[in-house]
Amino acid sequence: MTEARRSSKIFIYDSRQFLYCVYRARGGDWTNPDTVSFIGADGDQVEAVVRQVFEKFRLTTAANEWSIIGTVENPANSEINTIWRLVRTTDALLFLPAAYGGLMCLKPAEMWAFEEMLSPAALSIMRAMPELFGPQRKFTDRTYGQRV
Repeated sequence: MTEARRSSKIFIYDSRQFLYCVYRARGGDWTNPDTVSFIGADGDQVEAVVRQVFEKFRLTTAANEWSIIGTVENPANSEINTIWRLVRTTDALLFLPAAYGGLMCLKPAEMWAFEEMLSPAALSIMRAMPELFGPQRKFTDRTYGQRV
């Protein structure tokens, strides 16, 4: 049996408490294209998170500005995600990697509206953390977000 890969998902909020997420475009080099996911980092150590947040966003942070809010298994990708939260908010995040489709800021409980487009990691995390994302909900009309 192979050992699960260890990686991180990074939660950065704006001043409204909306969560920054990424859209992975179709043409990119990743396992799940055309999906919405959380910001990721290789490895599960705070030093890697600090370095990769700077590389991706030019956002300078210190190790003591990050806290672990959970660890979630993602069996679809055979990985274990450590969930890191930046303790301060920022309203000016710029995503440098051009291959991604873009950066979005979403209200955590409303992310269920994107359920059909969520990456396996995002679904695993949201299901494991209902205190942050609320219960799983179905949306009947994706254009207008009318809930069932």
